[in-house]
Amino acid sequence: MFRRIKVLISALVVVVVLTVGSAATVMAEGEATPPPEARAECLLARVAQILGISQECLTNAFEQARQEIREECCFTPCEQVQQRVREEASIRSREQVQQQYVYGWRNSAKYGLK
Repeated sequence: MFRRIKVLISALVVVVVLTVGSAATVMAEGEATPPPEARAECLLARVAQILGISQECLTNAFEQARQEIREECCFTPCEQVQQRVREEASIRSREQVQQQYVYGWRNSAKYGLK
């Protein structure tokens, strides 16, 4: 008899836990979070209100900043690559001059011209 009561109580506890868990899951799914675009619009509106400017002016400022950052990111690496190529070319030309000097000196010493 005592064993039956243990099993019955365990079964009731499992049923209660599953019921509470499923109810919490349904309630959590029911809450809709706003899409990121709506949150961004609310944020822009709030920032514009704090700064005392229009939301359109703030949006235009963000677009301008975004465009300037894109231009910096696009053009700077190209200029860096060009600079590296120039530096490597000058290093190679210096090495070639040094090699010619060294080899020329060795050859002249080899033949007794020094």
